[in-house]
Amino acid sequence: MKTITLSTLILLIFSHVFGQQHDNSIKIKNIEQRVQIINSVTDYKVISLYNEAFLDSGFINQPAKGFGQLTGYFKNDTLYKIREYYGLKQLHDFAATDYY
Repeated sequence: MKTITLSTLILLIFSHVFGQQHDNSIKIKNIEQRVQIINSVTDYKVISLYNEAFLDSGFINQPAKGFGQLTGYFKNDTLYKIREYYGLKQLHDFAATDYY
């Protein structure tokens, strides 16, 4: 019984140690570099949609008056970045999100 318990414990320890991914920091650095490159470009063609063009009318017609802006950053017919900005005017509450 001790042998089975000890073998199971050793197996669990080694499977956990070898199951770890050690290259996540490299992937994160690559993503951060690409984001910096995209943000450094200044000659994007910018297209924006406001309020009713992309928000639900139920959100816009709330008592606190919702608002929003959706902006696309294009270069050579390729979309590089989307910025979403929306909120409630009377509550001074908003959210801003960038997608790459």
